[in-house]
Amino acid sequence: MRKKLLIVWVIFIAGLFAWTNLRRQNIENEKLQQATSSVDSHKDQEESSNDNNIAVPFPVKSIEPAPSQMVEDIKNVSVSPEALIAKWKDQPTVLANSLIEDSKRLSECLLKDLCGEEPSPDSPYFDKNNTPSHSLLEHELTTLAFLQESNSFNEELLPKSDLEQMLDIQNESIQRMALELRLSAGIDDQAFNELLNKTPSLLPQASANSLVMLSKESKESQGRRDQFIKTAENLLRSNDQIKAVEMSKRVQYFDADKAEIERLSKSTCQLAPQNKKAAQYHLSIAGEAVGANLNFSCP
Repeated sequence: MRKKLLIVWVIFIAGLFAWTNLRRQNIENEKLQQATSSVDSHKDQEESSNDNNIAVPFPVKSIEPAPSQMVEDIKNVSVSPEALIAKWKDQPTVLANSLIEDSKRLSECLLKDLCGEEPSPDSPYFDKNNTPSHSLLEHELTTLAFLQESNSFNEELLPKSDLEQMLDIQNESIQRMALELRLSAGIDDQAFNELLNKTPSLLPQASANSLVMLSKESKESQGRRDQFIKTAENLLRSNDQIKAVEMSKRVQYFDADKAEIERLSKSTCQLAPQNKKAAQYHLSIAGEAVGANLNFSCP
């Protein structure tokens, strides 16, 4: 009997020992799984955090597209700039951006192939420098100028290089408006010199008006002013005498002093008699305003 009890006791103790070891092993496994799970969870959180911290481009506020009716109005030259601005007064930036985009399109196609316009057999008169596309571009630039004067949009929107490119279009109104808008955005010395050097190649009235517009900018430094007066002298001596006479008409708007006008008066001798007479007359008006003593005698 004792022997049987001893065997049972031994079996019980062995079973208890085995159960205890098994239980300990299960607990350790559970702890290991919890630790692994915690590490994975922490890793996932870190990865998620890293994903959230990835640098993304600063959100740029895009300009909303123009309504179709606005686009239609822009391309209708019978709608005056004032009426166009008044109609879309609640969306001045959208209007300005649409005008800039379409004026760039027109400029590029006019310089390329006149936007496909060509003489028609039914219409013998065709002016390659004054087509409907020229009229539309002038209309759009004028509207932009009205918007700019009323501070209705950011001048940084104006594409300087595109406006400078428009100076190559052989149309005086377009050249004048493009230069006016270009100057409204401000110019440094390099831009001043580039525009001044471009002036002699412009059409007569645009060339003269260019000097009037650059006159104020020339006052920023003596170096600019010297280059300005030199350019004016060269225009008076130009082989294009129409350009010389047109420029002489604008001298009174140069804010020139006595010495400058007296200097310019010496550049008229090579003009044809009738053109010389006209140029000297206009210079006399400018000189009289500042008390200049002009001597038009030529060798």
